[in-house]
Amino acid sequence: MVGSGGFVKLAEFGDFGGMLEEVVRYLPAIIPLAVVQLGLMAAALVHAVRHPKYRFGNMVVWIIVIIAVNVIGPIVYFVLGRGEDADADEGEGEDKV
Repeated sequence: MVGSGGFVKLAEFGDFGGMLEEVVRYLPAIIPLAVVQLGLMAAALVHAVRHPKYRFGNMVVWIIVIIAVNVIGPIVYFVLGRGEDADADEGEGEDKV
């Protein structure tokens, strides 16, 4: 399993050509999902940093959740962690023209 110099022989782990073909085959589905995931994570990070109010926890906790839990982390932040926006509280009861 380990060749000369301590390097692992890659041929012993199977057919990498077949694995590469599978990745290329699913690439059209993976790329849009990756773009959505990165966009959702970026939006959640920007919101978490700019808004100081949270329903549960603090900014550090939510940043860790957003980054570490990938797709589910930003969704959990927007559903559970995001506090009330200050702009929404100021305009209640007033008619805006």
